[in-house]
Amino acid sequence: MVHDAQFDFYGNRLATCGADGLINIFAVAEAEPPSFVHSFAAYFLARHNGPVMKLSWAHPKYGSLLACGGYYRKVQIWKEVTAASWVMVHEYSGHEASVNTVEWAPSEFGLMLAAGSSDGCVSLVTKITEERWETQKFLAHEGGVTALSWASASSTRMPESPSSPLKQFVTGGGDQWVKLWTLTEGTFKAENLHHHTKWVRDVAWAPSLGFSRQNVASCSEDGNVSVHTLEREQWRHKEVVHLQLPAWRVSWSVAGNILAVSAGDNQARLYRESPEGSWDLVSRVGERGAVTEDQRTPEAVANSLTYLFAPTSPPQFSAPPPP
Repeated sequence: MVHDAQFDFYGNRLATCGADGLINIFAVAEAEPPSFVHSFAAYFLARHNGPVMKLSWAHPKYGSLLACGGYYRKVQIWKEVTAASWVMVHEYSGHEASVNTVEWAPSEFGLMLAAGSSDGCVSLVTKITEERWETQKFLAHEGGVTALSWASASSTRMPESPSSPLKQFVTGGGDQWVKLWTLTEGTFKAENLHHHTKWVRDVAWAPSLGFSRQNVASCSEDGNVSVHTLEREQWRHKEVVHLQLPAWRVSWSVAGNILAVSAGDNQARLYRESPEGSWDLVSRVGERGAVTEDQRTPEAVANSLTYLFAPTSPPQFSAPPPP
């Protein structure tokens, strides 16, 4: 099973990870099939081997860095030396259970990585100097942390202090809560946004392109997909849809105006907010392609998906050679 797949900043490489404990790197180019480049096992130096759950590429201004976390209870940061050679530059082993999610903070904040674990804690791993990393760890969700998403620096710039954006991220957990975390006086403090009726599977902070408000999406095992909106310094909750099956992942388009939802029926659904404030189903995408809910052709919907959610056309993969 493949647990995660992430493009780098330029969309030229794709990293995948899964239940075999391997991280695979593919080169991706337009009009050409993707090519397998390299594979390495993240758990070789770990006490507990097992699946790799999540990947995150750092901003390229810090070099070619890839963070990962998994069942082996560690947060690892790997650096590319050559196309076929990766070395681990830092490892944090302070978690007591599986690391389920990792995500780099916006590049404006330096090299800062957030990780969430089944032990209920979030760890913030920050590079201080070339040889020194510091970690801040705190309890976030009693039932384990299942998802995490940073706000962009542009999302949190305040009119009175545009040069000092807030460090904020949102988490979801097994305690059924969606929580907003803000760095205040050196400590991350939580604000509860919403309580689902079952554990939260995913959260996603929408990109900000100058809008006067912020959106955070969450989805849960209970089938509920919600959007939490910050307006006039107050968070408001609105249910997008209640599916009769688990909702797995949520993802925003690059413009932050379309929400993609994947669910347990092997379909992805696209929702768009209407001028009246309701979230309307635009289309559904399954194994056989797009099924439109509006007047566009399936081909037009497929083309829009390529533009909105991926830097290149969806690649067709063949199995990589043994590592």
